[in-house]
Parts: sequence; C-alpha cells; structure tokens
Amino acid sequence: MDLTCISHMKALAEHNSWVHRCKIDPSQLVLKRSFQIKDETFDLEDHTSYISCISRENKEVEMRLYYDDHGLIGIDYITLTNP
Repeated sequence: MDLTCISHMKALAEHNSWVHRCKIDPSQLVLKRSFQIKDETFDLEDHTSYISCISRENKEVEMRLYYDDHGLIGIDYITLTNP
C-alpha cells in the first residue's frame, strides 16, 4: 500500500513541478486528487513543497512526500493527533 501511495504522490509532484518549471498556465496544476486501493480511499493534496496523502478511513497517519522543482527530497510519516 505504501508503494502505491508513493507512486501516486510522485506522479503528482512530477506533474506540478513540470508545470512550474515550464511556466505553463497554473490552471494545469493538480492540487487535489483521490484514488482507491481495495476498499480504502486516499486523498492527495499539493501544499507546494510537499504532497500529503491521508486515508479517508484511517485518518491517524499522514504520509508526506517533499519535493521542489529539482526533484524529490524525502518522505515522512506524521501522526495526526486530532484527525
């Protein structure tokens, strides 16, 4: 499951970085996206310097993929105290 989430996050970060680097119309940015793995739905959101991934069914952990216009920087897991 983590690898699938990372794959979706990476694709979103690469797309949005491409839009920024190539000075394409900002309306082409994808700021939110959802996808499903088996019976679980995940929401992705671009916060400019990182992509967050949270399960709708289990809102206790947020996965973050940090990036900039040069590529991916790192991955972090955040425990949400008040989901």
